[in-house]
Amino acid sequence: MFSDMYSSERSGTEGDVPYWIIEKDDFKCLFALNWSGGWRFDLRQGAETTDLNVYLPPEETQLTLLPGEKINGPVLEITLLKKTDEAADRKQWLDIRNELAHAKYSMPESIFPFIYNHWYSVRFNLTEKFIKDQIKSMAPYEFDVFVVDAGWYESVGKWQPHPDKFKPGEFEGALKFVRDNGLIPGLWSCPQLVVADTNNIPPEVDQPGRYVPFMKAYLLDLAGHDFKSKLLEHISQLRNDYYMDWWKYDQDFFATESREGKMKNVIAFQEALTAVRNAHPDLFIEGCMSGGRMINELTNSICQIHWIRDGNRNGLEHARTNISEALGAANFLPLEKIERWTNRPDELQDPELLRMYCRSCMIGVWGVSADMSLLKTWQRDIIIKESFHYRKLNEIKAHGIFEIIRPSNEEDCTGVVFYNTEKDQAAIIFYRGNNKGNISQNIKLNLRSNTIYEVSSTDKEQLIDFKNTRNNVFNISLTQNQLSKILFLRIKE
Repeated sequence: MFSDMYSSERSGTEGDVPYWIIEKDDFKCLFALNWSGGWRFDLRQGAETTDLNVYLPPEETQLTLLPGEKINGPVLEITLLKKTDEAADRKQWLDIRNELAHAKYSMPESIFPFIYNHWYSVRFNLTEKFIKDQIKSMAPYEFDVFVVDAGWYESVGKWQPHPDKFKPGEFEGALKFVRDNGLIPGLWSCPQLVVADTNNIPPEVDQPGRYVPFMKAYLLDLAGHDFKSKLLEHISQLRNDYYMDWWKYDQDFFATESREGKMKNVIAFQEALTAVRNAHPDLFIEGCMSGGRMINELTNSICQIHWIRDGNRNGLEHARTNISEALGAANFLPLEKIERWTNRPDELQDPELLRMYCRSCMIGVWGVSADMSLLKTWQRDIIIKESFHYRKLNEIKAHGIFEIIRPSNEEDCTGVVFYNTEKDQAAIIFYRGNNKGNISQNIKLNLRSNTIYEVSSTDKEQLIDFKNTRNNVFNISLTQNQLSKILFLRIKE
């Protein structure tokens, strides 16, 4: 397995996330690479031994050290567990890593917020009127976080509100209003980039470096111009001037060719991000897109959430990718760090599809990217109702115990069963695949034996009782008109 300098998937190339599990007899060996640069992992299974080698290929270091110069390289965290079952082993691994992260850093606990972000509704065309319209529409949904994404600033590198969009004090006032109304105000930025005249590139721009066409900006020399101090100053400015309590970082941090070489730039980024974490223990940090492609044990330890995959689609196609991506990430990330999105729900005309689209984000953390003022009454009502189900699910998801429902030979469906620690409550999200017609699938539930559970559906179906016995199975069904279902189970009193 291998990856390039982003230690995860990059657009147009192959790359593995830096987490692996090796099972042998009664034990599991779980690996988490604490590194944002390129790497390689070779594994060879012999008759009696398993040999592994984790290393940095020379082309991914480009490293030259002066006499006496030192550098801190990657950290590989290894956890050895005695096997029990998949859900318990996963929870133990995630709990160990979470405890280690909080021993290293003072920071907020990750939560299951309901997030608003404007990006896929207006993108760069953000205005003061748009923000005000969203704030006016916020109350019924009870969002927890309001993130102002790209487009609020005058230019990349000049992090003041755009004067053509905001009168003096308007932007600051809007974010203060967000905070005063109980939401966490968030801002997007990419402080590693700067707009520059191609005929007069400043010395702090890396060479030969990288030009990012999407942002029309150049990458700074991270290792050669004290990026840590620059980033600390940047975050302090955003917090002091714009009430920012949630920072979303994005875009490319590294160039294939640079003055200092890849490894020194990777370490400059890691040290800068760590410094921000230490200096702002109450700040929520979200890694996104190019940042999100650097999901590894360093960024996972420091960040409270990851935008794991970008995409401007919506509807059924996007719902299905939400589900598959969240289920994949759930093998190595806590559910409360897996962020998925419902984009432009005002464009959907099918109530059942809208319900499924909302629910496709509920495996982890749910966010909505929309112009909320465009929602029709029935669309608004569905989202509000599903937000209630989301919060109820989160009470059980917070225990971190879940099993994935994999498609059977008969039915093309998937989903997740969540349990609380005491196993007196559970919840199921079930999704239709490409199949048509009525669906019926039997699954085993890891509940208390010989105990009767009351089962309720969010879709107003009749309450049923389910007695969990060793040989019994639980049946989940969808009518031909249903795309998804949420069920809650609790011990019957």
